[in-house]
Amino acid sequence: MAQIDSRLGDMIRSYREKLGLTQEEMAERLQVNLTHYGNIERAACNPSFSLFLRIAKELNLSVDAYLYSTRDDTAAEITRLLSKCSKRECQIILENILTLLKNRDECT
Repeated sequence: MAQIDSRLGDMIRSYREKLGLTQEEMAERLQVNLTHYGNIERAACNPSFSLFLRIAKELNLSVDAYLYSTRDDTAAEITRLLSKCSKRECQIILENILTLLKNRDECT
């Protein structure tokens, strides 16, 4: 029997709530039973891989954000926001982060 990871349900719920969607609306969008969808968010069961991909697409949830996540919501939120940026915008953000780290290291 596969182990159930409660991080997945927590992440799905968090992203759904940030979009202002109810469980009923998500279940309808995904064309799944409301009880089954609720069980996924409560970590009573895992979604199939294909359903996981559909959920990620509906919520604009980076699969990497889940696969490489820690319990740090800030990192997950940054990853989610970066997925909405253009390549040029990502480059600018990277340059700013590198400058910030360089300046931080020089001050310590």
